[in-house]
Amino acid sequence: MERHQFTNSRNSMNQMMKPEKTKSPVYATFPGFSGLGCCIALPWNRRSLLFFAIVLVTALPLEARQTDPRTWTKTSSSTSVLLPPEYRPPEPQTRVFQKGEFKLTLYSRKFATGDMVYAEIEPVLAPGQKMSEELKRKLGLNQLKYNGLQVKLVERPWGLRGLFAIYPHQKENGWLGWTYPLKQKSATGEETGFESTRLQVHITKFPVYTSELKLGKYSNVQTYEKPGVAERIKRERELKNKAFASREDNYIKDKLAHPRDLHKITSPFYVTRVTYRYEIKNGKKIKHPPKRYVHKGLDLRGWVGHPVFAMAPGKVVLSRELFFEGGFVLLDHGNGIKSGYMHLSELKAKEGQIVEAGDLIAKAGATGMVTAAHLHLSIWVNGYPVDPLSLLSLPVRY
Repeated sequence: MERHQFTNSRNSMNQMMKPEKTKSPVYATFPGFSGLGCCIALPWNRRSLLFFAIVLVTALPLEARQTDPRTWTKTSSSTSVLLPPEYRPPEPQTRVFQKGEFKLTLYSRKFATGDMVYAEIEPVLAPGQKMSEELKRKLGLNQLKYNGLQVKLVERPWGLRGLFAIYPHQKENGWLGWTYPLKQKSATGEETGFESTRLQVHITKFPVYTSELKLGKYSNVQTYEKPGVAERIKRERELKNKAFASREDNYIKDKLAHPRDLHKITSPFYVTRVTYRYEIKNGKKIKHPPKRYVHKGLDLRGWVGHPVFAMAPGKVVLSRELFFEGGFVLLDHGNGIKSGYMHLSELKAKEGQIVEAGDLIAKAGATGMVTAAHLHLSIWVNGYPVDPLSLLSLPVRY
């Protein structure tokens, strides 16, 4: 990897940074660093030199890694996750319920608001016992609901599996409804029973930011009054609505992936933000009341041109440059689960393409409504946002 080279020789460094002979105060010039995109002049002393060195190292965007540092890691007996070296997902918590001949097992990172939950339903078998044809028939009678919404269950040779969300806006424990097969028909001929259980969840205290976020032209309310802008926003809203209405069958199997080749959260999930707003009148900036909104995703560090990967298998239902999102890729993973990747500088995935976990789908950037380059990552379960990283803790099997 090519990097700026710094000499360890104090004499050669002093020679390079030798100040020009001017009147007091004395300033030093720093040639050869046009990559900063600005001119820098600092008072010439050791403290200033140290400050400049720190600013230079942290300000220069790193080049993309030339070798992929990610490794496939077994996170359960049946699940593999492609991870950068800086991150390991927490082990999931487990809740187990049993009714008659069947067992329901739930897994979640913390069973907290904003988390995804993975559910498995399987028959209770003795060691070495195989599932009989009668148990296979009864397996299909199982149904699962969370807070009244049906959880889509996928049948596998060993049982059923499904995914659902603990809503981030939830303020109390959830309701879990399980329709399960009875061992024998009831006196009235019923084959199933119903169990409603209060699912205890941890109520997450999401951060609230009070400082106003300046978003360049997007903070100027007059931006949206320019010719064609309102029409573009409306047109793109219809495009997104169509993409989000996609209802693909299950693609998720037993492999998942972190969306970056490094891990650094720059803005957490579901934080409340305040945006700066203004307009220009008679050459003067007139401040408007700030606007509060919830950040329904997660921001990860990603410089322009750095790789972005699919978190799970799925179909590309949208890959476009949009007004707010910038470069935007939307994947449908089936059964109401979608992931979105925003502010991209380059779109690699094509609409209609099927991708696997860990496939390169785009490159990070600073397009759309941003303050700097990064990856905005979102996952929705039946339209509800969840913390995307909670997916990586789940022991999905296929």
